[in-house]
Formats: sequence, structure tokens, C-alpha cells
Amino acid sequence: MSGSAFIEGADKVERAAAELHERTRALVAVVVATREQRRADAPIAQMVADAVALGAVTARRAVEDAWRAYAASVSELRAATVRMLVDETGMTFTDVARVLGISRQMASRLYASS
Repeated sequence: MSGSAFIEGADKVERAAAELHERTRALVAVVVATREQRRADAPIAQMVADAVALGAVTARRAVEDAWRAYAASVSELRAATVRMLVDETGMTFTDVARVLGISRQMASRLYASS
């Protein structure tokens, strides 16, 4: 795993985090609007209908999809990091595990997945 692969992985995490942020922001906007309706004692049926009309279902699904993409990008970066520590510095899985605060078995799995 080269340094450029690590940089690409970090870039992917950054993009995925930005996407997750945007998707979460959109969902929170719907939640806030619904909360304000509740504060105004709106009927629950009206609140739900309005939330759906504002895109609550789509927004929730978009957050879930963005979260999965973010988690996958972080996993890929972790794997690249483990591979670089082992291949470029000669660290053992035990050393890597200690540095990263993970089990030796997890270090081995991450190395194998990269």
C-alpha cells in the first residue's frame, strides 16, 4: 500500500463525511420542522403527513446510505493504515494493535482485507 493509496483513502473518508453531514443536515431540517409543529400542538396525523411531504422518508434513507458509505471508507482507510505500518515500517500485528488500540486479530483481519 503506497502513500498515495493512503491519501486517496483519506480523501474518500473526507468526501463520505461531507456527504453524511449534508444528508444528516437535510434530515434534521425535517425533524426540526416537525418538532415546531408539535410545539404548536399540531395533530400527529398532520405532523406525519407534513414530514413525509417534506421528504422525511427519503431523507432518512439517504442518511442511512451515507452512513454506510462513510463507515466503509473508514474501514478501508484503517486497512490501508495497518498495511502501511506492517509493510513500510516492519511493525508486527501486535505492535500495530497496540498503537491503534485494536486487537491483534483485528489488525490481522484489516491487513488481509487491504
